[in-house]
Amino acid sequence: MATPAAQLQPIVAIPPGHLPAPPPSGIIQRSLRLPVLAVSQHPLGISTTIISSLICWGTGYAEISIIDPLIFKSIFIIFGFTMGFRNVRANQRYFDAMQHASGMFMAIWGIYTPMPLTSRLKVRAELLDAVKAGTSSETPEAQPARTDAPGYGSVDSAPGVPRYASWETDEGADSPVQGRWKLWAGSPDARSASVDKWVSGYTYAVFSPLPRLLKALNTCEGLLEEIEAASGPQNQKLRRNFWFHKPQALEHYDHLLSLAFPSVPDRFMSFVDVCLFFFAVSLPWGITAKNLQVSYYGKLSVSAGIVLVINTTLVIMVLFTLNALTTQNEDPLNGDGDDIDLTRLTSAFAYGIQAYDDSEARRLDAKEEVPPASG
Repeated sequence: MATPAAQLQPIVAIPPGHLPAPPPSGIIQRSLRLPVLAVSQHPLGISTTIISSLICWGTGYAEISIIDPLIFKSIFIIFGFTMGFRNVRANQRYFDAMQHASGMFMAIWGIYTPMPLTSRLKVRAELLDAVKAGTSSETPEAQPARTDAPGYGSVDSAPGVPRYASWETDEGADSPVQGRWKLWAGSPDARSASVDKWVSGYTYAVFSPLPRLLKALNTCEGLLEEIEAASGPQNQKLRRNFWFHKPQALEHYDHLLSLAFPSVPDRFMSFVDVCLFFFAVSLPWGITAKNLQVSYYGKLSVSAGIVLVINTTLVIMVLFTLNALTTQNEDPLNGDGDDIDLTRLTSAFAYGIQAYDDSEARRLDAKEEVPPASG
């Protein structure tokens, strides 16, 4: 009988920084997250709206509606439905990202764990490197060609690729791979104005990590064929398990890649932002406010202008916050805020794989050390 120390341990020690950051625990931090998000996403719209309400107050139109309120009501209803449907779709994308990330890791677990320990150790490094290349934002293998849709994360993206740059090969290089990124003239990343624009006539795209993942899976299947070939051609238990989980892993990976693409075109996003901006700026001129009299151990008078600024600020903060939340959830793999951090999840997955192998190795060693029972 194996000793308790030889049992498989379900606890995995993951160092700090290898798990997604937890949400803020303080009440103040949690309360300020949404207003800060709205201000960071729409600083111009919020500040311009507040200035517009102050101008409306200063010119004496706080109690007078210049624009027909019926127009605002109809626009508000249409905009509310548009944002509501878009927000539902964005939340669904966030849920799909979590589901497919979990499904991909579970499928790889299903491929890896039934293999014998000696075979797992042969393929572990290659398999984990392939998974990291497909989910990490730091490896060179995960750098794709840049697109014209900024702001969207990708399971193939990396911050090491400048957005406004071209790949220039070195003079006398044997292959186009030998080169460097050269910034465009006028790009925000340029350190000087002497950078040439598109000196090279080539356009370079970096291979997707998918071929690397397929190669690692083929290596696993090759090891399983060798193991089962020794026990007879009828034995396909391990390969049948592999054939079951391999399509699942690739399907979940494809879905994660599709979630990295923009869900709405830039023209629609620009239309929503422009409509929201003009609606917010004109809002103070379409609503009325009255002087507020508060009786509490005396009489406190609040002018109509202050009431107008407060009402306008509350309304536009709700609208801009909803739009900012929708924009964030439409890109669930960007790694900002509550987004799904695939890089850290993959790192934790790698620690789990290593801990599982170490635990089983100790169990096998302890089993071999147990003396046989005497008759």
